[in-house]
Amino acid sequence: MRDIDINLTEEQSFLRNTVRKFGAEVVRPAGLKLDKMADLEDTIAKDSVLWDVIRQSRELGLHLTELPRSVGKIWTPCRKLLSRRRWVMPTGA
Repeated sequence: MRDIDINLTEEQSFLRNTVRKFGAEVVRPAGLKLDKMADLEDTIAKDSVLWDVIRQSRELGLHLTELPRSVGKIWTPCRKLLSRRRWVMPTGA
């Protein structure tokens, strides 16, 4: 996927790449499994993959991530995620 050059800071690029990778590696596969479930009750069952997605997103601090007021600002809650530098995507990915 080619990015549009909107002059993101290093932190903003890291956050974008983290969320993109989380979506591709965690959310999309879980969504495919959830879509195959015939009963809504199964999607929210205690052993559902849905809870794994929520747990992992919280571990990354994504539940604290707020959208910026403008493209040029990342709010403070993102610092927790950015300081850990997990889920780094290879350059050019």
